[in-house]
Amino acid sequence: MDCRVGGNVQELMQNRVKKRNIKKKYKFFFSKNRLAYLVFNRSFSNIFITLLDLNFKVIKCISSGICDVGSQKKIKKAAQTVENIIETFLNIFELYNIKLFNIILKVKFSGHVVLLVKELTDRGFFIKRFINRIKIAHNGMRGKKLRRV
Repeated sequence: MDCRVGGNVQELMQNRVKKRNIKKKYKFFFSKNRLAYLVFNRSFSNIFITLLDLNFKVIKCISSGICDVGSQKKIKKAAQTVENIIETFLNIFELYNIKLFNIILKVKFSGHVVLLVKELTDRGFFIKRFINRIKIAHNGMRGKKLRRV
């Protein structure tokens, strides 16, 4: 009887260990060369840069308002705020050992994008490709505005 109880205790302990291993937190999925996506978006009064893994799960989204740049629209939307946003991302890049990026642009090409590329290359990161995701209304074929009568 004692042997059975001892055997059952060992099996219970092994099952508990297995359950603990299953309950691990979600790990972000990167390829072997540590590729990630950076989504660059600009709104009416803010700049957003979002870091995604290869399954397009959001790791971190940082805006110019979070970086304590200022509360005025003119300051938050300036191209130099991209430098502050990338600086806040650096510890996350080091944590996940990310060196290679695909950049998804949701805005027209501007000085903000140039500064983003400059900041990443100056800090030793590589850009694999640019993906253009600009929203075009009416399939790019908007009709003429109707005349008011």
